[in-house]
Amino acid sequence: MKKFSILGLILFCQVYVFAQQSQLIGRVKTSNNLPISGAKVYISNAEKTFLTDTTGQFLFSGLVGGTYNILITKQGYLNETRSLTLKTSKQSLNIKLAALSYQLAEVLIKDNRVENRKKEESLNVEVVNADFIQRNLSGSLMKTLERLPGIKTIGIGSGQSKPLIRGLGFNRVVVVDKGVKHEGQQWGADHGLELDQFAAGEVEILKGAASFVYGSDAIAGAINVKPARLPTKHSLAGNVDLIGKTNNNLYGTSVNLLGRNDKLFFDSRFTYQNYGDYRVPTDRVYVYDFEVPLNNNYLRNTAGKESGLHLSTGILGEKLNSIFHVSNVYSKSGFFANAHGLEPRKVDAVFHDRSNRDVQLPSQEVNHFKIINKSDLQFKNHRVEMELGFQRNFRQEFSQYVNHGYMPANYPTDLGIPSNLEREFDKMVYSANIRDKFSLGKHQLTVGGNLEFQDNTINGWTFLVPSFKQFTSGAFVYDQFQLNEKVILHGALRYDHGRINLRKYTDWFPSKFDDGTEENLVRADNLTRNFNSLVWSIGINYNPEKFIFKANIGKSFRMPIAKELGANGVNYHYFSYEKG
Repeated sequence: MKKFSILGLILFCQVYVFAQQSQLIGRVKTSNNLPISGAKVYISNAEKTFLTDTTGQFLFSGLVGGTYNILITKQGYLNETRSLTLKTSKQSLNIKLAALSYQLAEVLIKDNRVENRKKEESLNVEVVNADFIQRNLSGSLMKTLERLPGIKTIGIGSGQSKPLIRGLGFNRVVVVDKGVKHEGQQWGADHGLELDQFAAGEVEILKGAASFVYGSDAIAGAINVKPARLPTKHSLAGNVDLIGKTNNNLYGTSVNLLGRNDKLFFDSRFTYQNYGDYRVPTDRVYVYDFEVPLNNNYLRNTAGKESGLHLSTGILGEKLNSIFHVSNVYSKSGFFANAHGLEPRKVDAVFHDRSNRDVQLPSQEVNHFKIINKSDLQFKNHRVEMELGFQRNFRQEFSQYVNHGYMPANYPTDLGIPSNLEREFDKMVYSANIRDKFSLGKHQLTVGGNLEFQDNTINGWTFLVPSFKQFTSGAFVYDQFQLNEKVILHGALRYDHGRINLRKYTDWFPSKFDDGTEENLVRADNLTRNFNSLVWSIGINYNPEKFIFKANIGKSFRMPIAKELGANGVNYHYFSYEKG
């Protein structure tokens, strides 16, 4: 009987225990009520661990009346601790985890490319980007760059200018556009550069003799105008720039559209500017010793307009890139009416002052067409770069016919040259450059060569510079040796050959001699000259933390130009007679 009593007591206790169990249903969510799967739920009293399912739920069976400490953890969220007493046979628990936020220290990313370029280059170098050009936008690209130390310009009206580096300019400064030497009629002080500053992505100015890379004309330095950066992959973008100025009532726009898929891209731009006569802070100027009154402070007949059309397209690969650049820049502008001709006082001021936006005689029109292919190939530790270019610079200068010497008083109707065409220059230029850049130990070597052919013809009723053909070639090697972190040694050697052929020019009118005879004078005779030169340079860069020290010694050579060899006529822009 006692055995049956003990057995019944045990069965009763088991039934009582099972009756006191409770099921806890827990749900773990974010602060936005989204379920969190894979959260770790640890119940310390029971020493049990659960993982929430895809709905953020977990199940736990415990005793009614029992108190449990629950710790919920999940990577990316703050830990949550709860203390819970089970009161019923079925109980729920909702827990929200707050996202874990990390406050990172400031990360500053700095582009040291320009600084490294200044430290490594043997010459003093300035590098500006498109942002600098936009912030300092002036009437022309060279005028914009004038804000840099050592850079000056010769202004031609308000819309054109030509550069000077440390006081030297004309054919002593090379301007490179997209890898090819820009060739116009840069020998003339009143001939500006036919470049669209809106199309420049970056400009690099080298101060000092850079002829061992850019040829003999770079005896004063070089200005390297680079295109805009390539579009990013799978993109289509565009922008519109509007410009206006008060000192010459300029208005204009530049529209850019570009795009790229994986390897093919295009970049197009159209620029137009129109401006009136330039206004100065004085009511009179002096042309040599002649006083010239100004109407409302305007320099009469300095208005103009210009336009530019650009298209770049090509294929971009991992090892080979090939890009074509096509551009056409046109400008029409007037010359200051009181600073042209033989007599600055003989100007119809009333006629010119009727409008400050029209372009009357004297004036000039220039059209510069250019097509360039720029390719590069990367293999092993070599990078081969090549540029092929064709340019046509067509310049016309207009003025009323002015006779002097034995020129007839009345312009002949049968001459075949328009009576207002003072001078015309038509230049065709073909260029080719190639460079191989490679490393050899601590040496960074560049080996390359240049070829250029020019054919320049003339027209007009006056003569200054003869027609000519010119061929130049050069080969060079440049070595940059990294001695240590602070010292870089440089060495360069270049050989140049040039050949120029001047064409004979004879006056279209006869001149009289003392014996009464007449003859059409030969202003320039046929002339062929050959030039050869070997130039070299060695230098050192010392780059401590607080300053940069550079020293160079070498020999440079500049081949004479057609004007220096064969000029023989009146320059109406400067009231002078020039003879080569």
